[in-house]
Amino acid sequence: MTNMVHDKIYLQFDALSKSRQFGSYLPVVVAIIGLFLPYDYAVAFLLIALLTIYLLLRYPFTHGLFYKLVWIAFILRMALVVLNHIYPIMPEQTDHLLYNGVARTIMDNYSRNLPTFYQLDHYSMNAKSYSLFLSWIYSIFGPNYLLPKIINSFFGVLSGILVYKIVNQVIEDEKVALFSGALTLFTPSIIAFTSYILRDSIIMYLSLLMVYFFCLWFKKKTAMRNFVFWLASFLLVSIARIQNFALYLMLFLFFFAILLLKSPRFRVSKWLLLALLIAGVSVFYLTHRDFVFSIAMYPLRAQPLRAEGGSAYLVGLEYNNFFDLIKYLPIRFIYFTFGPFLWNASGAFQYLSAMEGFFNLAAFIFTVKYIIAKRYGPYVDLEFFLLLFCLFGLFSNALVDSNFGTAVRHRMNYVIFLFIFGAAYLRDLRLKLI
Repeated sequence: MTNMVHDKIYLQFDALSKSRQFGSYLPVVVAIIGLFLPYDYAVAFLLIALLTIYLLLRYPFTHGLFYKLVWIAFILRMALVVLNHIYPIMPEQTDHLLYNGVARTIMDNYSRNLPTFYQLDHYSMNAKSYSLFLSWIYSIFGPNYLLPKIINSFFGVLSGILVYKIVNQVIEDEKVALFSGALTLFTPSIIAFTSYILRDSIIMYLSLLMVYFFCLWFKKKTAMRNFVFWLASFLLVSIARIQNFALYLMLFLFFFAILLLKSPRFRVSKWLLLALLIAGVSVFYLTHRDFVFSIAMYPLRAQPLRAEGGSAYLVGLEYNNFFDLIKYLPIRFIYFTFGPFLWNASGAFQYLSAMEGFFNLAAFIFTVKYIIAKRYGPYVDLEFFLLLFCLFGLFSNALVDSNFGTAVRHRMNYVIFLFIFGAAYLRDLRLKLI
């Protein structure tokens, strides 16, 4: 028995040493290639080499099939980012012009000893927070637009790893985790929209990080540490996109309210806690009425601005009152989650997105069937939380978006959870598809 344990430990160390031996060559090769390139590309290759070392230390490719997929996704994404920077093949996103312009203004303010956001008051905190991040990169390495693309693409890889970890914590099934993580790593739209100079990649990573640490905290695993990380990721994702503060705050309040109501114990106490929760929300509304009103009015303000461009949809559906939000939500949800459709797609990338829409529809149907059939499990409450996170995100964004270009990138944070439940449903089929 002792010999078997020793042999197992030896094999693990041997696999790790082989992984590090391979990894030790890879960043060196990348760095050597960078020496013969112009400065911008040399710095980019140096950054890729550093990210390679990080992956090597944290996720050796010999430690299971998923880690091999992570390395394949990493190499594929880095190659795509560099090639697309040299020979653009993916459609341009106009938002990166906004972020780069604000970043240059911030750098100019630094050089003139002016306040960071001088003459930028008319920009939203969303734009200023991400542009500040870009300005730090450009201040160190110069206006090298390849670097933030590499960083965003790397966050896309880390998001796939987080999905894998979340599934293992909640559903506790390796096949479901592998399938869900692989879809996150290799879905074309996720690869594409995490390769631009956009904040969506960081928002997706921080959102998943928030979900991951919440799941750990809920399971009482090193509770205080995970609570702090959960709170920190919640605050960071709220800074990156201020609308997420209200969205995720309502999500957590609703989730805990449901848990209180369905609890069979401490009937008087739970109603008291629920009353305190409602009182706390009421006090926040009374003391921050303008902020709450601005959040509530956001769909009415933003929807007309989103209904622009060649890929706009449902242009004629405009909000005249709050009742219209409920009235048009079902059709907007369908277009947002499953569009663009083949009959209104134009161009190769929209046709590819349309195929993904069919895939999302299948995953949604499987999710509904899985939830209906679900009766028990060790972490049913956490599965319910993941479902709420998915639906809250899809419904809230569907209220605002009226352009397939923005819809595809804004839904990717949430359709991931349809992949998870869809994979869990396929696992439970007698056909044993996964």
